[in-house]
Amino acid sequence: MSTSIRSSKARACVVILALAASTVQAWEPAPATSARQVLQDARQDAAAGRLAEAAEKHLWFHEHVLEREPSMVGVRLSFALHDWVALARRYPPAMAQLITVRDTAAARVEAGGMAGEKALTELIGINRHLKAPESTRDAFSRLLQRDPVIAERSVLEVLPALIELNDIALASKHLRVDDVVGRTESFYMHVRAVKPSLPANQVEDMKRWQQRYVDIRLARVAYVLCKDRREAEAEQVVARGRALLEADASSHHMTEALRCIAPPNEDAG
Repeated sequence: MSTSIRSSKARACVVILALAASTVQAWEPAPATSARQVLQDARQDAAAGRLAEAAEKHLWFHEHVLEREPSMVGVRLSFALHDWVALARRYPPAMAQLITVRDTAAARVEAGGMAGEKALTELIGINRHLKAPESTRDAFSRLLQRDPVIAERSVLEVLPALIELNDIALASKHLRVDDVVGRTESFYMHVRAVKPSLPANQVEDMKRWQQRYVDIRLARVAYVLCKDRREAEAEQVVARGRALLEADASSHHMTEALRCIAPPNEDAG
């Protein structure tokens, strides 16, 4: 039996298992319960040792939060996922649920298009917390085969995994420098234009984290270019990053990337 056939059968099994698991999931919050409250209750259950109850709530939150509160899209793949992974490390059934959700997303990647891109984003978030860069690289490679334009649009999110695996060739090949830097510039100008109603010290802290986000994000691009001996392009990326940021901003990680020193692999970037 060929490798591709075995791989297809394995992914089909994942989908079947995921569908079976979804029919078992009986827990539902009351209709009036907010998704935010479900997440808070899951945390309280975990702290009190009610691990099975916490696992049910985390699974429901991940699968249904956007139906009730679309604004929590960021929380779903950050704070909530962090808590779910912490629970999963204590409670094996929760880990099995999490892996099933991740593998189901991996199977959806092969649809290509916006659905494949959305599934890849979910998978990247889960793998970042599980520290599973190989799974991210494999899914990215499959999306490249199915829909290369969509896959390359996600390359910035995949870079941490590829850098961790030292797969510089794959990262460099699909790095459209003007596009990824341009999108980072647009993002930063957008968030800086927002004037939050916060105390001055909190506004300053937010600005510093936004600056650090850009520094690390563009440092990853410059690092890949440096490692692939595309030094001139790396210098252009760093020059654009420095021009984008305010005079008081740190460009430490971009500067280090020009010496082929990798930036931190963390959620802040």
